[in-house]
Parts: sequence; C-alpha cells; structure tokens
Amino acid sequence: MVAATGAADGETEADAIARLDLTDSERNCLARCQGSPGLRLTSTIGRSWRAASLRRTARLTLGALPEPARTVLLDDWLDRSHTGSFYYASEAVAFLSHVVEQTSGIGNLIARFELAAHQSLAAQGAGIPRLKAPDFQGEETLVHHPAADLMEFWVPPREILAAASRGEPLPRRIEGRYLVLVAPGIEGLARMATEAEALIWEASAAPVAYEVLSRISSEGEHAIAALVEAGAIVRGTARSSCLA
Repeated sequence: MVAATGAADGETEADAIARLDLTDSERNCLARCQGSPGLRLTSTIGRSWRAASLRRTARLTLGALPEPARTVLLDDWLDRSHTGSFYYASEAVAFLSHVVEQTSGIGNLIARFELAAHQSLAAQGAGIPRLKAPDFQGEETLVHHPAADLMEFWVPPREILAAASRGEPLPRRIEGRYLVLVAPGIEGLARMATEAEALIWEASAAPVAYEVLSRISSEGEHAIAALVEAGAIVRGTARSSCLA
C-alpha cells in the first residue's frame, strides 16, 4: 500500500483516495471505514487542532478580519486544504499566503506582515548571508529576499497590530504614511523603513543592477546598504522558498 500524502488544494478526499495505489481488499476496507463514527471523530479532532493552531499562528490576520469573512476564510481553508503535516509553521505560511490572495485592504496588509514575519523567522533559522553594500559590483544584480516584504500603513503600525492581536476594532484611517520593513536580518523581524528604502524596494522586485539602483535616489547607496544589512535584498540569483 502507498501511503497518502494529503490532497492537493481543490482536491477532494475522494480524489486523493482514488489516486492511491491500493489493492481491492484495501479499497474495500477503506470504503467500509468511510462515514463511520470513529473516522468522523478522528477527522473532527484533526480539523479542530488545525483551526486552533491557525488561531495562534495567524492571530493578527484573523483578529483583523471582520466576521463573517474570518470564519468563511478559515472554514474554506480547512475544507479545501488537506495538509500532510501538522507542523504549525508550514500550515501558517500556506494559510496566510491563501489569505493574501483572497483579500484586500487592511486584512491583506496584516496578512502580508504576518506572512513575512513567519518566513523571515524561518530564514533566520536557515542562516542568511551577511553581506555589505561594498561587496557588490556595479553590474551585479540585487533582488528581494523571498521572505521579506515592505508595507505601507496609514496609521502607526503598533496601533493596528495591537488592536488586531486583541481582536479589537482597528483604528480609523487617517492621513499618514508609515513604511514597515519585515526581513530576516532585522532584530525583532520588523522596523520602520525610509522613503529611499521604499524606492529601492519597489525597483528591485526583479533583479536589477546595483549601479541602476544606486542612482534612483540621492540616498540610494545608503538605502541599499541598509536593505542589504537587513537581509531584505540579496544577490539576484533564482528565488526559492525559505521554507523547504
């Protein structure tokens, strides 16, 4: 018998079972088990454990989303995603990526923040290159680290994140621009970013030459050095997930 690896997104449990290499005897045994009270209980326990784990590991995002959107997103994820692992960090990253794809506005912003924090923490564990801006040559390219992100909040981020963590109403929008960088080289994972850093970040979504980046702003070289030190931008090699 070939062990199940879990259903892919959008695949039903029946589809996952159908693609397994089972003998007729094994299929008959599985058919008898389906729908049994014991199996339903096991499924319910697993679902409840996953839901509780996500409420802890994605608490800022879930706290920021209003009802019924919060429950709909969580139930949809639990219904459609059958993970082969209960490792909390992997499921949190996958769930938050799903929320980023499915939402807009403040919920999307906080999901991006929380996703980048999870990925940056994982990247810290894997180790990141400690580079300095002078290590780069004029034609060498730089690009975003796959774990990092830079976001614009319209009220002080601490106020929004504190309210989200407590599940309280979010502060009303005011005329403000607060740039936040999340990256694996930052102590505490996040810090405020400068306007020059935001310009460099926007320009380096795809690999771009150092000499081009350095001319974007009068503070270009300083901003590049700060982003490199933060682990937010790296040499322009092929991007890969920081969570293997």
